[in-house]
Amino acid sequence: MLFMLIGVLAASYMYFVSFSIVHVVLQKETEQTIARATASAGAFEGEYLAKMSALTQDVAFASGFVAVKESAFASRKTLLTSALPLPRGL
Repeated sequence: MLFMLIGVLAASYMYFVSFSIVHVVLQKETEQTIARATASAGAFEGEYLAKMSALTQDVAFASGFVAVKESAFASRKTLLTSALPLPRGL
């Protein structure tokens, strides 16, 4: 009986130690994946900023864009503004 209890405890100890090691390895891999994604996002951001600084009105006109003569905006009453009007004092 005592040997069986010691065996179960030893097996449980080995299981939990291996379980912890697997989770540490997975955490390290996840941290590396996050670091690669962050570096990639930084590279994309640098590329975006470089392209934004190169974009001028002359480049836009050369690409076929035209200047807007008159702006028109559409607005609508939302259900929230019509159902819950604000008090006049605000």
